[in-house]
Amino acid sequence: MVVTCGVLSPTASAATFSSGNQQVISAQPGFTASTYPSTIQVSGLKGALTDLNVNVEHIFAPEGDGLALLLQGPRGQSLVLLDGGPSQIFNSGLTFDDSALSQVPVDADLSSSGVGQFAFKPTDYYAGDDFPAPGPGTSYANPGPDGGGSATLASTFNGTDPNGAWKLFVVNFGTTNDANLGPWTLELSGFEGFTIAKPRIARSQKRIRLPVTFNGPGRALIDDATHPAYKSFGKNAKPTGKPRGTLVVPEANFFPPAAGTMQLPVLPSSRAKRILARRGKVTLPVRVTFGTFGPIQQTSKTVRIILRKPQRRNR
Repeated sequence: MVVTCGVLSPTASAATFSSGNQQVISAQPGFTASTYPSTIQVSGLKGALTDLNVNVEHIFAPEGDGLALLLQGPRGQSLVLLDGGPSQIFNSGLTFDDSALSQVPVDADLSSSGVGQFAFKPTDYYAGDDFPAPGPGTSYANPGPDGGGSATLASTFNGTDPNGAWKLFVVNFGTTNDANLGPWTLELSGFEGFTIAKPRIARSQKRIRLPVTFNGPGRALIDDATHPAYKSFGKNAKPTGKPRGTLVVPEANFFPPAAGTMQLPVLPSSRAKRILARRGKVTLPVRVTFGTFGPIQQTSKTVRIILRKPQRRNR
């Protein structure tokens, strides 16, 4: 089987990979699809996955309730995208997105007239259906509502390395009509991993440069680790109520335009300078938070920078 794939930008905060414009997946009643699984090879991405959407185009399934789709990630984790629900699907596309308004309604008539692409949360009305080998059988995450499942794309795939083979398993549990699907795509987002190198401290001990290497573009916040974490980066961001940090001047924002290293300045507060003058030493708890798609996908790391009062030389 020839697998085609395309990537928009390996270093960007979002990338799209496709199974190829000409690929058509067909499944006879009661059987797995002729292409089983359909595979998309993802490569060139750095960091952990923080958001995933799946688009399946041009679905023709007169027995929509019999169509079953399952996504398996490169690490072997599997999630049902759709198993039962629609009465029929005629030349429509389905987007599976955790942020969609609802799961697929029972007996929904999904036709392309005036819509073309429908967005739903992953949906499973027949928990326990078998996706035969090389599929995962019945070992997969269940998004429900059947069986009380509550799995999501995020709970199944977030935090994992997105590189490798992504597989779509299609089974037609209908009894009389073929099901046909067009190409499918993955929308992968995040990759906000970053590393912090050894800080560069000025002789005056009043300014520090913190080398931070980002795996992609985004928004970074540097502040005191004892300062309350923020619910969002917006203007209306509110602290959680914890005591305010006092050793580092908080809330310095930076915007890495692409993957690379930035020298982030760390500014000791007036209180930190007083402690340094009196005691000869102060430890700054510096927190770096980086993210692209909201507080759920933010990653924070803390380093402790030790400042020591410069020793005077004896004449």
